Amino acid sequence: MHFLARRLEAFNRDELPDWRQSPSLLWRALLFAPRLIEYFLFYLLAFGALMAAIVFMVAAWIVGLDRKSN
Repeated sequence: MHFLARRLEAFNRDELPDWRQSPSLLWRALLFAPRLIEYFLFYLLAFGALMAAIVFMVAAWIVGLDRKSN
């Protein structure tokens, strides 16, 4: 946290010249693939978690955990 606070203070004092300019087109193009891969990995992770929840709900329904016992 201390590192982030120092970076913010340096940014506010305008001592980070690299942050003033936007990244070059080449750099953005090079970072496109890793960002796309990261997006799809998190999408698949969320989809897997959703599928696991659905599978557990169906299994509970089949076993009858949600039914009242007489």
